[in-house]
Amino acid sequence: RSDDLSEALAGSNRVATTVDDSRYVAAAAFLYPLIVLFLAYTGMIVFCLYFVPTLEGMYLSLRRPPGPGLRVLQTVRDTLPYWVLILPLVLLCSAWFYFGRPTRGGAGYYPRVLAWLPGTSQMISQQRYATFAASLATLLDAGTPLDEALGISADACGETNLQIGGQLLATSLQSSQLPAADSPIALRFPPFLRWSLWHSEATIGRSRALHMAADIYREAATRSAAKLQTIAPIATLVVLGGGVTLLYGLALFVPLIELLRTLAR
Repeated sequence: RSDDLSEALAGSNRVATTVDDSRYVAAAAFLYPLIVLFLAYTGMIVFCLYFVPTLEGMYLSLRRPPGPGLRVLQTVRDTLPYWVLILPLVLLCSAWFYFGRPTRGGAGYYPRVLAWLPGTSQMISQQRYATFAASLATLLDAGTPLDEALGISADACGETNLQIGGQLLATSLQSSQLPAADSPIALRFPPFLRWSLWHSEATIGRSRALHMAADIYREAATRSAAKLQTIAPIATLVVLGGGVTLLYGLALFVPLIELLRTLAR
């Protein structure tokens, strides 16, 4: 409608870049914990093959019953043929399903993984808000009626709530006047977009306000991406890597402590 193909593609490109950056953050966040998990997994196999028989022999020579820690390790050793290959296969299948599974568009299927990272959904939504605002402002600058521009921008933004709200608002404008700012339709829009659509025409103008909204939401998405790139790897390493390390340490030291207590009696 605006005869500007680059502007039409710019919004989708920004959203795609944001999703791709989020995918990179997700991969980076899980890289080091997965390395720790692999080392602990390998160490647990070594424990089952060499450490557990040694402890069993020591308890047998002392004629003492095994403690709870050793009994747990014995159970893990006895089930070794079942989990030694099943767990890696489950991880590989999960990684393929979420990162490499082809979709109709040909891209990997990973939105569920991104949803696990706090702030990712908000960051992508902010980019889509910016796309909606910039598209609507461009259409209004080109002379497109507001109701028609709303329908086009709503379809182009990719945000479900905005798509529904934009279509409802366009239908309402075609049949009557602009609904109230506190109506259910208006509440489907984020605050600054709501102000741009309902209250800006009498002050700076709707098109200028929408351009401002696009810049604000774009900057907010950039700040969210920077926070995510800093916090997500650290938090994942502390929670996942620290948890695996703790379990590995318990598997090593609890049976030894029980053995020392047995020797001290």
